[in-house]
Amino acid sequence: MKKYLFTLLVLTMGTTLWASPLHSKLKHSIIVDTDCNDSDLRAISILLSHPGITVEAILVSDGKLRSEEGIKKIRSLLHRFNADTIQVGSETGMTVKISLSEILQASKEQVTMVCLGPLTNIACELKNNQDVYKNIEELIWFNESVNPLRGYNYEYDSDAVNTLCTSGIHFDIISNLKGESSVFDISYTDQCRKAGTILSKTLLIINKQAARSEKPGRAEELAAIYLANPELFEMSPMKEHKTVNVNKEQNIHAIREVVSDLINGHYKSGHFVA
Repeated sequence: MKKYLFTLLVLTMGTTLWASPLHSKLKHSIIVDTDCNDSDLRAISILLSHPGITVEAILVSDGKLRSEEGIKKIRSLLHRFNADTIQVGSETGMTVKISLSEILQASKEQVTMVCLGPLTNIACELKNNQDVYKNIEELIWFNESVNPLRGYNYEYDSDAVNTLCTSGIHFDIISNLKGESSVFDISYTDQCRKAGTILSKTLLIINKQAARSEKPGRAEELAAIYLANPELFEMSPMKEHKTVNVNKEQNIHAIREVVSDLINGHYKSGHFVA
């Protein structure tokens, strides 16, 4: 497994190598927006286990599950990672309501939004409270297709996507360009069985559930990998919206190395993989 230690050269060359600059920060404060499909749960597990990422809150929306069911799943996931203090709730749920704007305004620094489902929640919040924009450093969204934009996350609320594309916020859209060649293949099952980490044990449970119901090609975990390792993705601005970037290519081999390091507890913030 070939690795490259952290180097300032990569950071300083970032803006010329890629259309979207590399994230120069090694620490990220994030809010996750999810509709709780199995691939979302893998992505959230990666985010929770990542040494350079602090999850401030998880916002649950209706999707594969009703938000109330999704909240229960997320709380169970958080308990596995000893992260029960993270805020969890829904903007529309009947039982556990949380406000995205209040979370953003209470944050001591700008946060990154990692959105794994439809963009309804954040678009509605931004329409109602324009001041929220200044509290968001970046929006990272997983969608099944970027060229053209299509798939469940887009079609569920295309107006929300259009709202965010024209908002001026830094907006990166990630998709699984390899189609059915999922980030997680059969080799990870053996790794997870041997690793003994919280992440590996959790992924085994999620993947067992996903094998019965998951749509091929879903890979929301790519959004989680992009946050900390953007050098593994080639980004390009959309012609219609210059503050919106989409991935043109991704180094799937190196992405799998990152996942392997996380599973085995070997990943260190600031290390690049090639």
